[in-house]
Amino acid sequence: MRESIPGGDKYTQIKKKSKKLKLHTVWEEARCPNLGECWSGGETGTATATIMILGDTCTRGCSYCSDVWLHEDPSPVPPYRDEEVCLERKKCLKRFFDDPMEHTRANLEYAKFSTKEGPFADIDSIGDRCDMDPHSWWVVHGASALTLQSLA
Repeated sequence: MRESIPGGDKYTQIKKKSKKLKLHTVWEEARCPNLGECWSGGETGTATATIMILGDTCTRGCSYCSDVWLHEDPSPVPPYRDEEVCLERKKCLKRFFDDPMEHTRANLEYAKFSTKEGPFADIDSIGDRCDMDPHSWWVVHGASALTLQSLA
């Protein structure tokens, strides 16, 4: 089996921006073999990079992640209850939404998303978080959170 080396304009742009902003992506931290395809846009042409608000720690528990990486901490704290996570999330959202009104809207949308309230309380919305890629999830379930959807 041969894999091509990741590259292309979209890949390079995402790599540079995530390094510049000191952001961590699920693909890099999980050592995903599909990183190049997702970041370059693959068959659809839509590049995808999921930013982790916990820094370099993920709590999703998807079946395709590296076992060592996935099981380093078997008891993760929910992101909205962890002081360090909240601080990093605030920094991340400020980087993307520097307009005060837009930043407040992003925080409110994140609160509903994180606590599975309002439009995110739907059983399909919750179940699809692990079954769908992030871009598709936001297309299907993110209509009530347009500010956060713009990051997907």
